[in-house]
Amino acid sequence: MAAYDLVHAHFDVLAQIIAAQGGAIVKTIGDAVMATFPTPRRAVAAALATRVAMRKLSEGRTSDELLLKIGIHEGPCLAVMLNDRQDYFGHTVNVTARVQHLATARAIFATRSVVEDPETSILLQKIN
Repeated sequence: MAAYDLVHAHFDVLAQIIAAQGGAIVKTIGDAVMATFPTPRRAVAAALATRVAMRKLSEGRTSDELLLKIGIHEGPCLAVMLNDRQDYFGHTVNVTARVQHLATARAIFATRSVVEDPETSILLQKIN
C-alpha cells in the first residue's frame, strides 16, 4: 500500500472510531490527530479501539505496523474560532500534548484524573 493510501486509511479508521465514541476531530498535525470526547471513558474506549484497528490495518504489510502514541488528559480548555475553524487552547491541551509525547509506541498514556474517573475505572477493570 502506498504511503498516501496508508495515511488516508489511517485517518478514515480514526475518524470512524472517534465518531463512534461521540468524539470529534479538532485537527490533524501530520499523521497525528487531536480529538475531543464528552467523557474520559469515551476517550479511553476510542484509544483502545484505535490500537486494535491499527494492528488490523497493518496486517499483511511487509514493513512495520502502524505505531500509535496515544495521550489522554481531561479538563477545561478554551474553544476559539481561528481561520474559520474551531480550535482548542489552554493548559489541558498542553498537558495532553506532553502526555502523548511521553507515550511509547502502541502505548496509551493517561493522566491520573482520566484513569481515576469512575466510568473509566470500570472500563479498565473489564479489560484486565
